[in-house]
Amino acid sequence: MNNQNQFNQLVIACNRDDKVQLAGIQQKWKRPMMIRTTGEKLKLPLSVTLVSQCTASKEERNAAYMQAKSEGYTICGEVMAPFALQEFYTFQKEITRREPLLITVDSITSGTEIVELKNSKSSVRVKNSEKIKFGTDELLEGIKCAINARLFARNASTYTFKMLNPQIDQSARDALHLFMYTRKPKAKIVLQSPGTGYKYEFSIRRKEYEELLKKPMEKIAKTVKKFAEQHLKEERKQCKILLSGELFVSEEAVHFLKEELEDYRIYHYKAKEAVILGAAVLCNEMMIDNGKYDIKEENCCYTSEKMGAIRTLKQTQREVYYKLLDALLTGKEKFQMDDVKELPYESINVLKKDFPQTELLLEYSSSYFTDKLYVTLHYKDKGRELLKEVECVADKVLKECVREDLSDKEVFENIYNYICKHYRYQTEKDSEGNFPPASYTIAALLGSGVCKGYSLILIYILGKVQIPVSYIVGSAGTSAFNGDSLHAWNLLESTTGDVTHVDLTWDLANTHVKKFQYHGDVAMQARTHFWQKSEYPACSI
Repeated sequence: MNNQNQFNQLVIACNRDDKVQLAGIQQKWKRPMMIRTTGEKLKLPLSVTLVSQCTASKEERNAAYMQAKSEGYTICGEVMAPFALQEFYTFQKEITRREPLLITVDSITSGTEIVELKNSKSSVRVKNSEKIKFGTDELLEGIKCAINARLFARNASTYTFKMLNPQIDQSARDALHLFMYTRKPKAKIVLQSPGTGYKYEFSIRRKEYEELLKKPMEKIAKTVKKFAEQHLKEERKQCKILLSGELFVSEEAVHFLKEELEDYRIYHYKAKEAVILGAAVLCNEMMIDNGKYDIKEENCCYTSEKMGAIRTLKQTQREVYYKLLDALLTGKEKFQMDDVKELPYESINVLKKDFPQTELLLEYSSSYFTDKLYVTLHYKDKGRELLKEVECVADKVLKECVREDLSDKEVFENIYNYICKHYRYQTEKDSEGNFPPASYTIAALLGSGVCKGYSLILIYILGKVQIPVSYIVGSAGTSAFNGDSLHAWNLLESTTGDVTHVDLTWDLANTHVKKFQYHGDVAMQARTHFWQKSEYPACSI
C-alpha cells in the first residue's frame, strides 16, 4: 500500500474550500488526478502552478501566494481558472476548442466569477467578465444568522451568545455541508451552554437554505444572459455554460441555474475539482513542467464528497474518517486526535463504502475518549496479502481499459464492459446455503461475486482513476421496498455532472446492449429498483 505514484504538472488552488487543493498529471495513466492534502501533510518541497480567477484582485492573489507558501509550496507560475475549466471539459470530450459561445461560472469562498471566452483559430481570450460577491462564505453567514435568530427568540443572553459562538460556527458548517451534499430536509442544531449545561435544540430547514441561494443564482443567471444576448440567435442556441466551485456541488444551486437558463447546456462535472484538474491538463498542454515528484499512494486515495458516502458525515466525523484512512493505508495500529469526542464507528462504516479495501484489512477497532480520542485498529491476518492479489487483478483491468486519450466516460465504459465480459454472478453456496464471504467484497475480483461485491468492485477500480461513483442499496425485482429482495448497485457522476444509476450485476453477460446503464430515478424504478431517495443524490435525467 506504500507504492509511489509519479506526478508532474502540479497545480495548487487556494480559497476554494477550507484547505488548499493540489492536483497533477499522474504518470502511470497520464491523467489529471487530485492529490489529497487532508491528514498528514506532504513532506516534499513542491514547485507548483497557482490557479487564479482572472478577476482576482491584487490582495486576493497575494493572499493565495501567502497561503501556498505557508503550506510549504513554491509558486512558479499562474494559470487562469476560465482557461483551465475549458481545458477540463475539452479533456472530457464534452466541448471542443471551437465553441461559438462558452461561458464559465467559477465560485470560490468569497465570490463567483462569470467569464465569456472568445475562441479563435490560434488562441482563446476573455471577452467579458464580471464578479459577484457571493460564495460559500455568504451561505455560511446566512445559516449562522438563522441559528442566532433562533437563540434570540429563546431570550439567550449576550454572554450565552459569546460562550456558544464556537458551537454556532461548527453547527453552521455542519448544516451547510448537509444541505449542499445531501437531500435531507432539515439540519438539527444542538447547542449546550458550557456554564449551565442547558441545551438549545432546534432545526434549520432546507427551505431557508434555498432562500439564501435564490437571489444570488438569479443574479448569476442574469449576467450569463447579458453576455449571451450580445450574440446572434444561432450562437445563443449553442451556448455552453461550465460550472465550477464547491457551490455547484449543491443540487439546488445547479437546479436554480437550469431553470433560469433552460435554453442553454449546463455542465457541472466534478464541480469542486474541475478547475484544478483542468489546470493540470492545461499545464501539460503548454508544457509547463515544474518537475516530477513521487507521491505516496495514500496521498492519491481520493473520494468525491458529492458522490462518496462521506457526504453524510459531520465535519468532526470527516476528520476522524481521514485519520482512519491515513492509519489504514499506512498500517498504523494506534492514533489519537486532540479535542475530538466522536467515536469512530460511523466513520468506519462510511469508509468501508468509499474505500472497500477497508473490509479486507480491518478486523475491528476499539476506542475511547477523555480529552482526546484514542483509537486502536486490529487488522485481519493475511489481509494485506489478499489485498495485494486483488490489486494485481485491478491493475490488469485498468491496463486493459485506460489510455491517456480517453475521457472519464470512456474509461468507465471500458471497465464496465470488461467486468461484464469476464465475470459472472456467484451461484455456488456452501452447505448452509450461504454465498462465500469473499463474494460480498472486492475479493470477488479473484473469482465471482454477488451484487454487493460487484458494486464495491466498481467503486474500488474507478477510485484508482478518481471517477466519482457511490454505493446504493435498496431492493430490486419486486414492486416495493422489502427485505426479501435486497440489492446493491451504483450511482455514477457523468461527465456532464448529472448523476445516473448503473447496475453492473444485472448487466453481467450483456456483452452488447447494456440495459442498466445511465438511467435516471424514474427509469430505474420502471426497472423494478427501489431505494430511500432522501439518502442519495438525485438522478433526474
